[in-house]
Amino acid sequence: GKTAERIDALNRWLGSATPIDTGFYQNVFGREETLTPDRATVKLGSALIAVRREKEAVEILSRAIADNPQNDEAIELLR
Repeated sequence: GKTAERIDALNRWLGSATPIDTGFYQNVFGREETLTPDRATVKLGSALIAVRREKEAVEILSRAIADNPQNDEAIELLR
């Protein structure tokens, strides 16, 4: 329910380096979750769509797809 805080955290996550030890993050969010800036881009795009900030979401998700054209999740969010 803290959408603004989530978006702020994801924006900061985008600019951060990938940590060496992701154990804590995976314990909290699940083993399938990864702590990478690429993953943050998709999560940020999704969060922006949820608060109807579509223009920003399109910009973020387009960047994710430009970096990785096989990013199915980002492509689906753009649809």
